[in-house]
Amino acid sequence: ESFILSHRKGFIRSVRNSMGCKIKDIIIISVQKSTDDINLIHHRFRRDLSNVTHLLESPRHRRGTINDLDVLFTVRKGPTAFYTAYEIRKAIDDNLEEIEDATKLQIDEVVKSKCLPNFCTHGECEDKLVLDPKIVNPISTDVTSFVSARHIHKMECNCKEGYGGDKCQHAVNECSKAPCPNYKNCVPDSSDQGYHCICPEGFAGPKCDRDISKCNDETCYTPRNPVSFSGKSYAHYRIEKEIAKKNLEDQLMLSLRIRTVQPTGNIMYSSGKVDYNILEIVNGVIQYRFDLGSGEGMVSVTSIFVSDGLWHEVRLEREGNSARVIVDNKHVASGNAPGVNGVLNLQSDDIYFGAEVKQHPTVLGFEDIQRGYMGCMDDIKLSKIPVPLHMNGASSVASLRRFANVEFSCDASAILV
Repeated sequence: ESFILSHRKGFIRSVRNSMGCKIKDIIIISVQKSTDDINLIHHRFRRDLSNVTHLLESPRHRRGTINDLDVLFTVRKGPTAFYTAYEIRKAIDDNLEEIEDATKLQIDEVVKSKCLPNFCTHGECEDKLVLDPKIVNPISTDVTSFVSARHIHKMECNCKEGYGGDKCQHAVNECSKAPCPNYKNCVPDSSDQGYHCICPEGFAGPKCDRDISKCNDETCYTPRNPVSFSGKSYAHYRIEKEIAKKNLEDQLMLSLRIRTVQPTGNIMYSSGKVDYNILEIVNGVIQYRFDLGSGEGMVSVTSIFVSDGLWHEVRLEREGNSARVIVDNKHVASGNAPGVNGVLNLQSDDIYFGAEVKQHPTVLGFEDIQRGYMGCMDDIKLSKIPVPLHMNGASSVASLRRFANVEFSCDASAILV
């Protein structure tokens, strides 16, 4: 209470002078009694502060954790950014005496990072300050009030791919063996190999040196994480239940890249007892067929031939019983399904890529795979969100259930035949 009532304004002004910023850019996040002795790394001699109002009543030979105060604050650096902890610490360290004189307080320590050298065996240590919303400290005076959540200072290890444990000390998958070249990221998967290598986000090419954002034409497209289908292979995903209605039944927004020389094949398939949802290649053109219970609607993009061995972008947008298909951002076709029903009733949340897959009605575990696609796919997205390429992949729209005979590559000599 004493700090908020008597010292806050002086503290903010002195920080402003040290940082060269505006007063409104300084944000005090949390104020609380000190409890963490381990934070301290005393590195300066204490001077005689006979004219300084201490926060402690007794002389200090060590930090008095009962009466000392921790002040957590940050400083804006423009409208959307903040100064780093290092920049703020340096400014305060360089102006300690001036701040103490201005505030009539003794700065016992500018708290340093908790991270110690080699603390994380196979990872990087991250110094974190975490707010606990369950413990709130209200401070109220006659002239002002301040409410803050209690903050906790801790360190966490961000493990390299392939390692786990509190200190990244355990190998948890094949990526711990660093099997990928240094320009690619290792991703664990359920294949016999146990992993695959992908380019970092935004880059592509054999050496991951192509900036995807600078490619404005399909002729220069370089795949990021392509998968290939042999005609008897498929990828099975399950749409998350809480969003299946929005992302599959009421509407659908699907985008992907394809590369093939085969004139016919299924790209995407989902079906119920009556209704269905099929994106396919027929005689070298992209076609979408869908039935919402009152008859089939069909949309064909006949202005471009896609079975030419080149990469093509395909976007499918369905809203109710209306659909639109866009190929390479310029070839567009639209259509409607008969009737007034706008909901796709599938009786399941399953969606397949690469083939029409139907479960046998009587033989458990037997699948009927038809109209298989032979070629490559890349950058598959549902509702503009990438689908995962491994079992533990994080995605808010779908989870991977199975890859059947799918390869994590696009070998033109094997696939484009």
